[in-house]
Amino acid sequence: MEQNAMLKQMEKFPEVFQKVEKPLLEKAENILPQGQLETLGMVYLVGSGDSYNAAVTSAYAFEKYTKLPTVAIPALTAARYLSDTLTKERAAQTLIVIISNSGEAARSAEAARMLKKAGCIVLALTDRPDSKVGRVSDYIFSMEIPVLDKPEIPLPGVYGYEVQVVSLYWMAIEFAYKLKRLSAEEKNSLQEEFSEFPGMFRGAFLSGKKDLQIFAKLCRLCGRMEVIGGGPLRGAGDFGVSKILEANGMSAYSQDMEEFAHQTFFSEDPDRLPTVLLICSKGRCKDRSLEILQVLRHLGRPVLVMTDDSFLLPKDYDGMVVSLSKPVSETLASFLYAGLLSCMTAMIPHRVGDTYMHGHTGPFSEEGLPTVKGSRICIEEEEVPKY
Repeated sequence: MEQNAMLKQMEKFPEVFQKVEKPLLEKAENILPQGQLETLGMVYLVGSGDSYNAAVTSAYAFEKYTKLPTVAIPALTAARYLSDTLTKERAAQTLIVIISNSGEAARSAEAARMLKKAGCIVLALTDRPDSKVGRVSDYIFSMEIPVLDKPEIPLPGVYGYEVQVVSLYWMAIEFAYKLKRLSAEEKNSLQEEFSEFPGMFRGAFLSGKKDLQIFAKLCRLCGRMEVIGGGPLRGAGDFGVSKILEANGMSAYSQDMEEFAHQTFFSEDPDRLPTVLLICSKGRCKDRSLEILQVLRHLGRPVLVMTDDSFLLPKDYDGMVVSLSKPVSETLASFLYAGLLSCMTAMIPHRVGDTYMHGHTGPFSEEGLPTVKGSRICIEEEEVPKY
């Protein structure tokens, strides 16, 4: 298959990790003063679009390591609803991490302002400290997104999500260590595992490339697809589906593993619904994943399994598989699967004459529309509609 611009971008996914790994780790070590950290009783990871996907991917690790209740929440919900429910006492113990590459997304800026006003501790995770989000925040984690070869045409973004996940993961580990919930040995072990990302990504892509190509062609043939994952793997599924929609515009759905049985189990023409199932051998949903695989096979769906241990699969399974070289934590698996889903997305052929994001032309031009940055920002409580 002839390589395209998005696939060239994905080939540099490991290189971006290597560029940002150490600088982000150093920043994570000093982002919050010890005294401030010890006052925390709750963490919300807030974002929209890819930033929300990064929050979902990272929330479990954040809570598991720090032992602080952590929730990934969409920016709109944070701005309009969370800010309306917090007492002053609760707000003073609540860390709000606003994740926004540009710092200019309307709902993220609104969430930062409204939650700061409510009395929360606001930390901006952004590439632009001097932005609407950055200017209102108490603390800024400045994450510089590397600029490699500039593409000739606009592409679905992948590096921003990557840098956000690395930043959040390093932050979670560092907070946990400072709160004495991780030993130095445990901290080093987690960092060492995550540092294996580049080699594991390249290996899984090369070994699974043929099945990724076959599955990508099936997606275009059927004009739709679905990704199923649970826990942090859902974050990978959400991100993968976002890239498919941006790159190709086809009908794509990210489904929670349990809710699948209540909802898209009933989708018509199952033999024309290519489905990616995300499985992690160390994941808390491992057993449920294997049950869902049985159901998908019963339905006759074309299935691509992404896993870190192909020996988990039934002996009679002869479907498509992309496997990592060894079992890993759910957090690392999620990060790897997100990248591999983006590689598969890059292999889905465009419709004749179409391009990424439909070229932002015709009805898909956002000029003058209240989409991401053009929406009015409500910065005072009385501006938020009440009924």
